Amino acid sequence: MAQFLVFFAAIQVLNADPVPETDPWGIHIAYGPEESNSMTFQWSTRDPVPESIVSLLTPTTLNFSGSVTPFSLNGNVQSIHRVEVTGLKPGTRYSYTVGSEMARSETFTFSTQPSSPTAMTIAIWGDMGISANALATMPLLLKDVESGEIDVLVHVGDLAYDLQSNAGATGDAYMQQMQPVAANIPYHVCPGNVSDYLILPARLAAVNTPSLNLLLH
Repeated sequence: MAQFLVFFAAIQVLNADPVPETDPWGIHIAYGPEESNSMTFQWSTRDPVPESIVSLLTPTTLNFSGSVTPFSLNGNVQSIHRVEVTGLKPGTRYSYTVGSEMARSETFTFSTQPSSPTAMTIAIWGDMGISANALATMPLLLKDVESGEIDVLVHVGDLAYDLQSNAGATGDAYMQQMQPVAANIPYHVCPGNVSDYLILPARLAAVNTPSLNLLLH
């Protein structure tokens, strides 16, 4: 019975449009060129929202602007928003929101790495989609993220099965599924043998695996 309920939940994730038009969704972050002082933020909106804003909620709110890129795949139309923030303080925890004047996200948190070398805990996995097995794995991953046991997420290939399937709806559902963890912990990926190399860079903030220094833009 439990397996059936998880499978039914997977079907609901695929069929549900995660989008109130101007709301940001599929929010995820990745380290910038320097792990201790930069971070890249990316999300989608269904409507063509003309601005991309990340607000760091320090004692005084700091706003950073970025780019908006139209994305279309067989009728799946959305805007992809990307903001690169530099000048962050090493070893510091930040709270933030993303969005525009039209709509804002909930508040998320992230931490920069210390300026001096330090041990990191990296969660590494591959071959994850929106199946029943994936949905059963997410609570375990989220628990480790919320407890602070993981510093970085690295997905080594074959995302969503596949990002481009069902006119990109599978990729949409996958990014929404990953948001609770990938909006709070840097999420880095590299493509696998079933990944679409044209879609992957457009959908993810960085296809950069820091431990391998592999940049696939």
